[in-house]
Amino acid sequence: MANDTKKPSYGVGLLVQRIPEGFGYTEVRSFTKLLLMVAVRRQKRESRRSEIECRKQNADYRSDNFGVIR
Repeated sequence: MANDTKKPSYGVGLLVQRIPEGFGYTEVRSFTKLLLMVAVRRQKRESRRSEIECRKQNADYRSDNFGVIR
């Protein structure tokens, strides 16, 4: 890889650069699947985390309003 200082990116185009030499086609495919699974799992975790954060903020907002109404 040209620049090792940058944080590794997990785009599909860059997966090929991350594959160790001496890998056959089937190994490349399974390795790609593995990295994509990891990336998807990370994405889901992030979206779930932000969803929970939103719910917390909404709950706080609702309880504040509820206190004002009564």
